[in-house]
Amino acid sequence: MSLSRSLSKAGGSIVGAGGRIMRKEKNESAGDCLHVASPPPTPDQIKRYRRSQFGPGQRQIHYGTLRDEQSKQLRVSQLPPSQQIYGCGTKDSEHVNDLFQSAKLSAVDQTLNDIRERSYRESNVVLGKAKGFGHVLPAKTQAKDFAFGVKESASTSAKNLLYPEDDGTDLNPAVYLKSHHAYPPSAQINRNYNWESTKLNPAQHRFGKATHKHKFDSTSACLDRTGAQRYKIVSKSQGDFMSFKPKLGQIKDHGLSINNPEHIYGLPSDPRATGKEWNAGDCLRGNYDLDEQQPDSDLGRRTIRGSAITTMDRAFGCPSMRDDIPAPKKRSVADTRNFGTDASAKNLIAPTQYVGIGISEEDFSKQRAPSEVRAIFEAAGDKLTDDTFMRVWWRAATGYDLNKDNIVSVAEFRDALDEYQAAQEKNAVPSWWDEAKLKGPAQLQSDIQDSRK
Repeated sequence: MSLSRSLSKAGGSIVGAGGRIMRKEKNESAGDCLHVASPPPTPDQIKRYRRSQFGPGQRQIHYGTLRDEQSKQLRVSQLPPSQQIYGCGTKDSEHVNDLFQSAKLSAVDQTLNDIRERSYRESNVVLGKAKGFGHVLPAKTQAKDFAFGVKESASTSAKNLLYPEDDGTDLNPAVYLKSHHAYPPSAQINRNYNWESTKLNPAQHRFGKATHKHKFDSTSACLDRTGAQRYKIVSKSQGDFMSFKPKLGQIKDHGLSINNPEHIYGLPSDPRATGKEWNAGDCLRGNYDLDEQQPDSDLGRRTIRGSAITTMDRAFGCPSMRDDIPAPKKRSVADTRNFGTDASAKNLIAPTQYVGIGISEEDFSKQRAPSEVRAIFEAAGDKLTDDTFMRVWWRAATGYDLNKDNIVSVAEFRDALDEYQAAQEKNAVPSWWDEAKLKGPAQLQSDIQDSRK
């Protein structure tokens, strides 16, 4: 707004003020809207559990030893400056260059070190200069116009030197065939064998031995796609896999080449057996008569014997949730009993948002002192006066006693405070406000005494 006004004054009526000028009231500027009030400080009993109290580059101390470390630093700061330094000083004669100085080398070590230094200087040459390998070249190579190789005309291209064209006159076909292995299509490779000594005609002779005499069991028949016979060429590994694959109703092939389905492996346990004796199959199938195949006589009936209990309402065993015995005040780590306080499957699958910072549901429902509850809510931004805190505390102890144990927790105080704040937004007074003024001091004083026990 100030930039547009200055432009208007500088250019007259050429540049006008952009937007609409609104009347500026008190505390209605953009700066006031962007101003954020500083949050309340974290209480000391909660601050030591947070890592945010340590800045960048600072040592992070465990909250269990933080107070001990702070008291230790306080005692050290009260000492004289000469006693606040840890360790002991070294002598003035001990310097860093004296510690890093190498010992005097012997004659052999000095010679080897000179060789390594010379090799290093030869391998690390200056940029733009030729690398020397210790060779002594002739004197003619020292001339400025000296160059290796044979001079060629500038018209010859590198492509023609690498891939010369075959015009049938300059190149020897036999040499070109040997160097490039460029045989014509369907031509037989000539390896210059002496066929006259073997008395064989390579144009008619066929090497190898025929394994099948059938008409369609040849390689040409496999490659022929027009004939009636169709063969599918597969790799040996695929054929072996298909042969070992079990087939329904057939014996599995284990590479023994035994295709007789009646073949039985192994030897009989008793060579004198005639086949009429019972074997393992007969034992599994059994040979029961009709009476033995009938159901048991006590099927569907009670089989408890030796018990004098006649009623069926009694449940035997221990319940999975031990509500029959009181839960101990301090449970051992090895105690696997469930007293109803263990996490359910819902809490394990979908935990609350405070689990990541080590706060469970029990922390919201257990009893806390009034001063501790007030400090927690003040850290969250809810600053209450003594009278308001006393009345909300009475409402939480009487109207929001969720566990019916006359104990005020963080969750119960939160519900009572939400009710009070909701009434304030409507410019109303809660119905219990006057009663809390009369009974609230006694309730608050009683809970303070109970928390000190």
